[in-house]
Amino acid sequence: MGDVLTFNVGSSIKVVEVLSCGSRRVSAKETALLYNEMFSKKNQIMNSLSQKT
Repeated sequence: MGDVLTFNVGSSIKVVEVLSCGSRRVSAKETALLYNEMFSKKNQIMNSLSQKT
């Protein structure tokens, strides 16, 4: 838990933090409770990075 994963989704990037591991198959609604979506668009990440410099 606490791992951060980065995925390419088409021309965008999605960054999620793992909050918990599921012990069984559950609905999509319940699965969404297992992670925190940190960024979901490429331009949000670029804006965030430019503010840090």
